[in-house]
Amino acid sequence: MFGNTCYQIAGTQVLVNKAINELRDGVVSGLDTLDKLADSINNDTNFNATMLAALSLKVDTSSTLLWQHYKLTESTGDAMSGTSDYDTMNNPGIYGLNNGSTGGMSNAPSGFSSSAKAILKVDKYSGELSQTLINLTTKQVYIRTYSGSWQPWVLVIDSSLVGANDGVAGLNSSGIVPDAQLPAWQRFKLSDDSGNAQTSGLTSYDTIISAGFYGLTDGSSSTMSSAPGAFSSSSNAILMVYTFSGKLFQQVVDCSGGAVYTRAYNGSTWSSW
Repeated sequence: MFGNTCYQIAGTQVLVNKAINELRDGVVSGLDTLDKLADSINNDTNFNATMLAALSLKVDTSSTLLWQHYKLTESTGDAMSGTSDYDTMNNPGIYGLNNGSTGGMSNAPSGFSSSAKAILKVDKYSGELSQTLINLTTKQVYIRTYSGSWQPWVLVIDSSLVGANDGVAGLNSSGIVPDAQLPAWQRFKLSDDSGNAQTSGLTSYDTIISAGFYGLTDGSSSTMSSAPGAFSSSSNAILMVYTFSGKLFQQVVDCSGGAVYTRAYNGSTWSSW
């Protein structure tokens, strides 16, 4: 009787151990008891709700993020490594080249100085590309485009335009653009920055002696000294001043009455309107 009971207890223990092992199913030792499982979720009886609330705060990667999605540089901000052929560098980005010349790169600009390091910027839009290549030694800048085929390189900034002091294109050693290098745009300001007539500090026709176009809220003698006597009171006016070799010519238009008045300055005195 006693022996049978021992066998029964042992058999029961085997079944219990088997059931425990099946329940654990090889789980790691840190999670093999209910107490350890409870500890792993901070004994949170509402763990499901806690996790759902946390997940609701995650970044929605389907929306437009504020950071740059497409990698344009290395993670440090430095230029990425390039290939050995400009024609195959067609992914947008900024690339650093140890030798940008024909000695290190296929399809390089023919005038690129030998063994000079370079930075290449590649831009892409709707299947078309542009490459901007900067020679870090001479500061020359080359550009070319791709639309079905690569166009020839164009030198857009020559080393002759680079100042010896700071290497900024167009500046001399004093940090100033020499007159000989300025393009042929209008250098003397004739209007305000939006193209409208200038309006600042206008109180007397006699003192408006710089070439340009001027707008007057009231061109009459009530607000402007030396105004035409017949000018309509409180009328807006446009004044044009021309200068040549110390001589001046003023032409003012009465915007209400439509009259046009002119006078000249011979270097010492004003004529009558």
